[in-house]
Amino acid sequence: MQFLDSSWNGEAITVEFITNSTLSDLTIDDAAKRISFKATGVEGTVGFSRITLPNSLTQDSWNKEYSITVNGQEVTFTTLTDSKNTYNYMTFQNQLEWLIPVSPITVIVLAVILILVLAFVVLIILKRK
Repeated sequence: MQFLDSSWNGEAITVEFITNSTLSDLTIDDAAKRISFKATGVEGTVGFSRITLPNSLTQDSWNKEYSITVNGQEVTFTTLTDSKNTYNYMTFQNQLEWLIPVSPITVIVLAVILILVLAFVVLIILKRK
């Protein structure tokens, strides 16, 4: 569960995200009437999110006309409302989540290991002759 604390019309609001993905770059664009975020997870899997927004934002300000963007793509969502909040449910394709950061040092270490393995194979071949 993640929270985005923001303010709207001088009022502090909290947006709640429940998801099976890793979210980043959470933004609320009041002028564009848009909520956007990036979602990462295992590539090719389906992600889901439930975003809880206060009715003061979705109904009073946006008149129930807003969009949700995930990874730069507008998504279709289902909405349920109670007396305080609007709950938005959606699914989307997860983007690749890099588990190993690639740095110049990582590349150098991998190159050295590859050279050592190749040298070992060449020595074995030469010994057999």
